[in-house]
Amino acid sequence: MKDGFANFERRAERERLLGEAFQPVGEFQMWIRPPNPTTRVAIPEALLDQFVTWFQGSDPGGPLIEVIIKGSGGSESIAEFQTAAYAALKAAEKFPLQDPEKVPDPQSFTSMHDNRAMTFDLYQGTGKRQTQGAAAPVDYQWLIYFGEEQTQKIMVCFVIPDSKYSDFQKALTTCMESLALAGKVALALQGGGGAPAGG
Repeated sequence: MKDGFANFERRAERERLLGEAFQPVGEFQMWIRPPNPTTRVAIPEALLDQFVTWFQGSDPGGPLIEVIIKGSGGSESIAEFQTAAYAALKAAEKFPLQDPEKVPDPQSFTSMHDNRAMTFDLYQGTGKRQTQGAAAPVDYQWLIYFGEEQTQKIMVCFVIPDSKYSDFQKALTTCMESLALAGKVALALQGGGGAPAGG
C-alpha cells in the first residue's frame, strides 16, 4: 500500500513537471518529455536538418525558456558530434557569447524507464539575451548535456533565465530522467504516460 502511494505521488509529480511526450518520426530513435512550461515549436526551416526538436515556453509574463535537442546515429566521434552541435547552436543564434566550460564531473540521471544510470558530460555557459517584452537584456544560463548510448549521440541544451534557474532544476532533472535512447525507447512507449507527439 505504501509503495503504491509513493508511486502515485511520483507519477503525479512527474505530470506536474513535464509536458507531453515527444518521439521523432524518422531514423533517430528517442523519446522525451519536455519540462513544463515548455512545449514543442517548429524548428526554423533553415535548421530543420540540424535539430531533432525544439521546445519553448515561459511562465506568464516571464522570460523565455528553451530546450533544443540534436541527435545522431552516425559513425562520428562524440567530439565530432559536439563540434557539429555547437555549430548548429551558433547558426540558430542560441549559443552563449563564450564557449561553455565543461563541468569536471559527469552528470548522472536515473532513467525512469529501467532505473539505470545515464551519464552525460555537461558544459555550462552564461550570457545576456534580449527577450521579447524585456526592457533590458536578461541574464541566462546554458546547460548543454552530451551523451551517447550504443551508436546514438545526443545533445540536450537548456537555455534558462537566471531568475528561473533554481526553480527549474527539478523539472530539468525529471526531463533528463525521461530521456530514452536506443533500447529504452520501447520501454518508454510501454509506460510513458501518454502517446507521444511525433514529427
